[in-house]
Amino acid sequence: MLCATKHLTLWLAAAAGLVAGAPLADAPAPVVRPEAAVAIVGPLTGRASAYGASQRDGSMLAAEELATRADSVGPRLRLVFADDEADQTRAGALARDLAVRDGVAAFVGAVNSDCTHQIEMVCAKLHVPQLTTSSTDPSVTDTGSPWIFRCLADDVLQAKAIAARVFAPDSRRGPRPLALLSQNNRYGRMGIVEVARAADVAGARIVLDEKFESGTTDFDGLAARVAAARPEAVVLWCFYREGAALVRALRAAGVTAEVLAGDGLVSPEFPRLAGDAAEGAIVTYPFDPDASERSRAFVVRFIARFGRAPDSFAAHGYDAVGCLATAAARAGSWDRAAVRAALAATRAYPGVTGDLAFDATGNDVRPVRLARVEHGRFVPIGEGP
Repeated sequence: MLCATKHLTLWLAAAAGLVAGAPLADAPAPVVRPEAAVAIVGPLTGRASAYGASQRDGSMLAAEELATRADSVGPRLRLVFADDEADQTRAGALARDLAVRDGVAAFVGAVNSDCTHQIEMVCAKLHVPQLTTSSTDPSVTDTGSPWIFRCLADDVLQAKAIAARVFAPDSRRGPRPLALLSQNNRYGRMGIVEVARAADVAGARIVLDEKFESGTTDFDGLAARVAAARPEAVVLWCFYREGAALVRALRAAGVTAEVLAGDGLVSPEFPRLAGDAAEGAIVTYPFDPDASERSRAFVVRFIARFGRAPDSFAAHGYDAVGCLATAAARAGSWDRAAVRAALAATRAYPGVTGDLAFDATGNDVRPVRLARVEHGRFVPIGEGP
């Protein structure tokens, strides 16, 4: 039973590109079609719930906006919100039930990469398109499955962006000494491997490489070891709760090295929890709320609807629903295979996170943005390679 599942029945416009504020010029004429369900899967309870709640709210806003523009004979869409609790076993069971019993046309999610993998196996077997909003593990799209898509840069691209920023050696002093610290979960393990590879290619010198368990709150010992190693830069690959506690411990131990991290820290909770210790940290930044008129208008609408500013997870949830709806409009149907083919042909979906395009493996090919924490806010500082 999906006791944590909520249902929202909405009408979608046939020209589904209206999510981003621009109608599809080549959208088919609206015809009567059966109701379709799209599952939004992520953690709505537990330590990672802030990520899942943001994905849920962004996807909900997209669907609600489509509903206000819908033609009365357009396809009807039911969003199904399912709580995977950031547990891969539960995610797999949810995906099986949603695909078989509920007959969902597509999946959005999951947030955690290990959960995304479980859903991906179900989707590959049952031929259901899946669009993950935040799983950056490169192996998600390395499986060869034609049913998986990702609407943000993976860890390979994020690591390269960080490498271009900090790993290059100083011509006067040789390679910069680096410390690599990662959470012992799939996100942390897979991400830090890509960072280490990029560091090696750039000629950096790794003086410390350690992992820590999810839920760790006492980082004093690790911070002392980092201080003793005297790195010039510290790269973190972890979620925001652990990241906030870790940077506080690093600064308390006297570590003045530059801190860089992947998008796991890109939540308003990171600077709030870390306080002054977060200042100056550089992160990969998948969503710049001031990047375009589309993104600025989205922020205004999201705040009006939910009373808070959207983060990257909300913005990508919003774009995922819009991109799927556009694919269905182009396909002229919510048929799973037809939607998958239309997604694969996406080359410039006008999202609030930028113009989305997929490569042959279903990966997002947009450049990676970077941001720095300044006065408790993420401030864009440009793009990586």
